[in-house]
Amino acid sequence: MAHDQGRVHELARSYTEAWCSHDPARVAEHFTPGGTIAINGGEPTEIAEVARSFMSAFPDIQVYLDDVVVRNESVEYHWTFTGTSTGPGGTGKRVRISGFEEWTLGDDGLVAESKGNYDQAEYDRQLAHGAPAAITVIVELRAKPGRRDELEALLESIVASERPSQRGFLGSTRYEVLDDPDTLVEIAEWESAEARTAHLQESAATGVYAPLNELLATPFRATVVRQRP
Repeated sequence: MAHDQGRVHELARSYTEAWCSHDPARVAEHFTPGGTIAINGGEPTEIAEVARSFMSAFPDIQVYLDDVVVRNESVEYHWTFTGTSTGPGGTGKRVRISGFEEWTLGDDGLVAESKGNYDQAEYDRQLAHGAPAAITVIVELRAKPGRRDELEALLESIVASERPSQRGFLGSTRYEVLDDPDTLVEIAEWESAEARTAHLQESAATGVYAPLNELLATPFRATVVRQRP
C-alpha cells in the first residue's frame, strides 16, 4: 500500500516534538491503541512504557528528526537523541546516539508496530564515558544596508528546508547585534566536526547557500568552538 508522504512526514515531525515534550502520553498518541516497539530485536513493548523509561533515565532528553524514508510496506524514521543520564541509577554522562525505527502503519495512519535500532555497544560506551564532544559554530552575517530582514527571511527558509534532514545537526539560534542593525549572528550546534564538514560539502555541491551572496555586504565569518574538558 502506497503511503501519503506528506502525512507520513507530518507524523514524523509531530512524533519528534512529542518526545521532546517529555510526556509519554503524547508519544503514545502517534501509535494505534496498544501499539508496540521492539528495540534491537527485543520483546515488543507498549510505546508509552518505553517513552516513560527513556524520559526517566534522561530527564533532559531531546530528539532530532534526521530523515524519513517511505517504502511500500513500511517507513523508516531516522533520529538522533541527546540526553544526560541523571535519572535513577544514572551515570551522569551525556549521551548522543543516532538510530532509526521501522514503522508499520495502521489503516488510521498511526504506527501499529515499530522496530527500533541503534548501536547498543556505542550507547553502553557513552553511558560509561560520555558522548564525543559536539561543536558550536558561530556565524556572523553582515547584510547590505537596509537588507537584514531579507537576509534573515532567506536564511530562515534555507535552514527550515535543509537542516532538519541533515545528519548531525543539533539545532541553531539566531541573534541580532544591538549596535549593528545590519548584522546577524547564528549559533549552531553540530554532533561533530565531521558532520558539519559533510554538510558543507553537500551544500557546496548543491549551491543551496548561494542566494545569500546577493544580500551580504561582506563574506560571512564562521568560528568553530568546542567546550573544554
